[in-house]
Order: sequence, then C-alpha cells, then structure tokens
Amino acid sequence: MGYIGNTGKPQTLCPRCGKVMPMRDFTPRHPYKCFGCGAWYKYRLKAHAYFSDRYGKWVSWGDGYPSDGATGAHDLYSLSWQVHDVLCDRGEWDDCTPLTNWQASMTLHDILLHEGHRLLAVLWMRATLWFGGGKARDNGMFWLTAEAKERYGLE
Repeated sequence: MGYIGNTGKPQTLCPRCGKVMPMRDFTPRHPYKCFGCGAWYKYRLKAHAYFSDRYGKWVSWGDGYPSDGATGAHDLYSLSWQVHDVLCDRGEWDDCTPLTNWQASMTLHDILLHEGHRLLAVLWMRATLWFGGGKARDNGMFWLTAEAKERYGLE
C-alpha cells in the first residue's frame, strides 16, 4: 500500500493492470470491479509470507492486497487460494524468479494437503492448472516459454 501523491490518502494498485483502487473493504457480497482490466475482487488480504518446501522459494504480500478468492468456487478458509492468487498475479516468486502454472497449482496443492484437505488438494490443483494461471500461465504451463526466459534474462 502506498499513498496518492502528497495527499496522504492511501491507495492500492490492481495487481493485474496497475490502476489505483479505492481503499475500502471488499466482500463477497460487495465486490469491487477494477475499471482498468475488469477484474472482480472480493477480499483485501492481510500481510503474510509463505515458504514453499517443494520449490525452496518465498512468496509474500502486504496488508490490503486485493484478491478475488477462489475464482468460480466456494471460498474455503485456507491460505492456499491466497498464495495461489499472488503467485498467478505476479508470475514470479519473491526473489523475482519466474514460475509456471504447474508450480503455482502444486503450491496450492501442497498447502491444502498440509491443512488436511486431501480431496480438495487434488481437485483444486487440477482445476487451477487447467483453468487458471494469469501471469504464471503466461510464463508457461509446465516449462518456461522462450518468451519468459528472454523476459527474465535466463537465456
């Protein structure tokens, strides 16, 4: 969260298009539609950091990060969709290394397994892999695309 110019009014930027969003709470009953990209947001996340044992990487976000929750599914009280939203919005880990859609979905899977949601871990991993992804999907489904490698200077 930053501030608009020198007015002292707090602001949040849309993670998808970068447009300024109002600092009001979003709820599933009262979502907010970004006028820049048309994305709907239902939540403002509290600051958190998560370390993926599988990939040895961190993902974190600050207070007020806008999220659409479990897109098209029932919102489960879980860290999984929050981490998945941030990974897919950014397309990279905190150390600026790119990730694929597979990695974002497997991270969601690992969190759900840890939380004891065995069936949902399998179902949501597949659903997010085939129907979600955002910038993580743009980097590649299973392997980094040539464009992503070039964008991140990996080849």
